Amino acid sequence: MTVLADFQTIIGDQAQRVEPGDVRQLGIAFDTGGRRTSDGELGGDAAFLLFTVTELFQTVDVFVNGAGPVGTIQPSQDVWSTQVIAMAGSRLNSGQNRITVRTTDPFWIKDLICFYHQDS
Repeated sequence: MTVLADFQTIIGDQAQRVEPGDVRQLGIAFDTGGRRTSDGELGGDAAFLLFTVTELFQTVDVFVNGAGPVGTIQPSQDVWSTQVIAMAGSRLNSGQNRITVRTTDPFWIKDLICFYHQDS
């Protein structure tokens, strides 16, 4: 069976400042209708988040649809750094999704994209 890849841009090239708080949504809610529903984190069952951050002085846990953490954003103090969080495709809803963080320090994030697999 052929497996297709798709992606959704959650935050574009215009950086979003993330203020401290218990739950902060990153960018917009996004739809992954038709995604593969398997629990695996390898091959066609995986999904990943790609993003760029700066002015971050501590690690930040990342949650998908309130569950997780699925990974962490690593500190990047003086430059924009591109990072990736790999996760099981089953972390995504087959519909609307939200990426959230909890942070005690503000930071900037841009180019947040979620890549996921779909059955053909």
